[in-house]
Amino acid sequence: MVEKTRKHWLFVGGYGSTVETFSFDEGSGALTSVALTEGVAESPTFLALDEQRQVLFAISEKAGADKPEPGRATSFRIDPRSGALTKINDVWSGGGNTVSVQLTRSGKALLTASSSTAEGRIAVIPVAADGRLSEPSDSQIAGKNAHGQAQSVNGKFVYVVCRGSEHIAQYRFDETSGKLQALAVPSVSVPAPSGPRRVVVHPTLPVAYVILDWSGEVVSYQIAESGELGDPQTLSIFPPGKAPQAATGTMTAAELEVSADGRTVYATTRTPDCQSIAVLSVGAQGRLTLVANEYGNGLIKGPRHFMLSPDSRHLFVANQDANTLLVFAVDSESRRLTLRGTATPTRVKMPNAVAYGSLDG
Repeated sequence: MVEKTRKHWLFVGGYGSTVETFSFDEGSGALTSVALTEGVAESPTFLALDEQRQVLFAISEKAGADKPEPGRATSFRIDPRSGALTKINDVWSGGGNTVSVQLTRSGKALLTASSSTAEGRIAVIPVAADGRLSEPSDSQIAGKNAHGQAQSVNGKFVYVVCRGSEHIAQYRFDETSGKLQALAVPSVSVPAPSGPRRVVVHPTLPVAYVILDWSGEVVSYQIAESGELGDPQTLSIFPPGKAPQAATGTMTAAELEVSADGRTVYATTRTPDCQSIAVLSVGAQGRLTLVANEYGNGLIKGPRHFMLSPDSRHLFVANQDANTLLVFAVDSESRRLTLRGTATPTRVKMPNAVAYGSLDG
């Protein structure tokens, strides 16, 4: 009997048409490039991984927000021993200039956000048991420059952040039919200029967090039983004296994620004088306090995306402006970050998407 070995893989996307696979050594923190998948639909700038089915999903950004082309969503079978990818199939992503993808909590569908200026969309793409995709079961206009989405913990609601419309669209989600229905209050506005870019939900509390790209802030919202967002609290993720002046189109922040235990929120800042990962503690009712900004010994440059490992012991950064990847260890008590490793993709241009998974091979 052949004993299975658990291997750790980091998949990296960016501009161009390549997804690169890195092996990750938990002991040393080293990333090693081991496989290239060429011919992926143009600009795979966001990835999602299904560890159970050993499948990777990628979307294609393509062309830009003002002149978007129909995007594609692609599924790949992962070889758990080598990290190599084999294409299963691809379908329409549900919009143009698609910039975000996530697997629903049941694993039966993908949610995608497409950042067209004219008609930013949220879409639902059915996923079969073997990872094969079907054409979208729903695609709706959420608002200008839809840039991210999140599903509530109970699976009943979906939230879509729209930078151009300066609002968060709110939907009820029927995963059986794969359909979305706008709530009675279809959207929640944010003060302009803010640029809501990404949204995540707390794993145990009825709270959602939204990062504001143009003002460098994070807003926490209480989630009502009806699914509607309310009672916002806004916090700067910049250290004192470095908070930017909000301006439409000026990018100051990018990504955020909640730790698996819900104790910490991490968010990226990306102004010329403050390139960092902000560490925020989660208090009563999910409210946030800024603990620190981590600079990675000055190596963080354009942190467009990052991802925590499922156990929240490591944090991986796609360092777009420096064309590098960074690995941080997460302290289990303070939740502060310590730089452990760096790597440079061999073929991916401007890395801006990472997906991490541990697979039995």
